[in-house]
Amino acid sequence: LSTEQIMKKWTSPIQHWASTLAQLSILFEGRFEV
Repeated sequence: LSTEQIMKKWTSPIQHWASTLAQLSILFEGRFEV
């Protein structure tokens, strides 16, 4: 429920999301799919 409320307010894109996602996928390998 709180995630849905945050997503409604979250309208601007995250800067450098591609590099952030790449780093997270290395740090948390196997925990989520890219």
